[in-house]
Amino acid sequence: MKTKIFILLFLFKFSLNSQKLSYSQIYHKVDSLMVGKSNLFLGENAHEDQVIQELNSQLIIKMIEGKKYKSLIWESNFLDCFIANKFLAKDSIRKAMKGVIVIWRTKEIENMYRIIAKNPEFNTYGVDIQSSSNLFTNWFADLIQSKGIIEFKDFKTIDSTLCVNQFKSNKTVIRDKNKLISYYSSMKEHLPKILDSNSVDYMFINYGLQTRIQLIEFICKNTMYQRIRIRDSFMAINLIWLEQHTKSNRIIWAHNAHNSYLPIGSWYVMGSLLSDRFKDRSINIAVSSPAKWNILKGRIVSNNKFPKKSIEYQYLTSNVNFVELKKYQNQKVLNRTNAGWVKSQISKQFDYLIILEESQFVEQLKIKSYD
Repeated sequence: MKTKIFILLFLFKFSLNSQKLSYSQIYHKVDSLMVGKSNLFLGENAHEDQVIQELNSQLIIKMIEGKKYKSLIWESNFLDCFIANKFLAKDSIRKAMKGVIVIWRTKEIENMYRIIAKNPEFNTYGVDIQSSSNLFTNWFADLIQSKGIIEFKDFKTIDSTLCVNQFKSNKTVIRDKNKLISYYSSMKEHLPKILDSNSVDYMFINYGLQTRIQLIEFICKNTMYQRIRIRDSFMAINLIWLEQHTKSNRIIWAHNAHNSYLPIGSWYVMGSLLSDRFKDRSINIAVSSPAKWNILKGRIVSNNKFPKKSIEYQYLTSNVNFVELKKYQNQKVLNRTNAGWVKSQISKQFDYLIILEESQFVEQLKIKSYD
């Protein structure tokens, strides 16, 4: 009799441990893990996966509604994301969505932005320095011209000419260094004329402009430096600045590769540059689906399966979708990186792993220009 009871208890315990968590259960799990922490790194192994966007956006909506989290920091342009908050405050959702790069201009993100617009204490920020959508430059040009200053009349398109990404070599080329530096320097000089120097707007925009100038100068001095490596260095610096100037708790949504606590080969990604500073007060969650980025097609390939030796396959066959990675402290497991599937110490890259069974190419919304 005792043996039967023991077996039943064991099976019951196993069924609890192996149960796949719903979105709501994952939220409560993450929320409990965040006690005493101030930063939640939320990743994705493929940018344009609708299944991942649905999961992450639904988690963030619950976090916003729970009132414990104060900001979302995107892998998107610093200045554009800051200005997006002004459009969210006006309930101009689609204009605000121009503040993020095109991969997130989707129905899933639009639904999330509608919730953000109803919660003015919650803000969005950008950590990246990728080419902008001109949301900021349009806003600035309109503002400064409303003050009777007309020298920025052609500035609405200047940010889109910041750099040309050479695809094959992954290098960045500045078309007109002197013109760009002159424009950004002139903007900094005019800033006190149009904004209170003690305001939050002034602080963010002044920092963003200074970062732009530093970026241009850096690229021009390091012409053979890979664009992706430049990005992660600036992303790390920007995240340190944002942590100092925004309220806890923060959600940092970026590709798993950028969030990794370890370098990816010789590539020192944002997370690896910040691990000593952030790790003790952060939870780092990688999100993985079967989606695979196809560089030649410029989009993800759906419906491909996890390799049988991967950590994802092992857990899905046991009916588990939320994994605590410290269990793999002393062993290497198959892990997807930008170089494909490789054996790595995933327990040192992230704290937890959320596994999704399906992938689906996301449908981007057709968003009209600022004008």
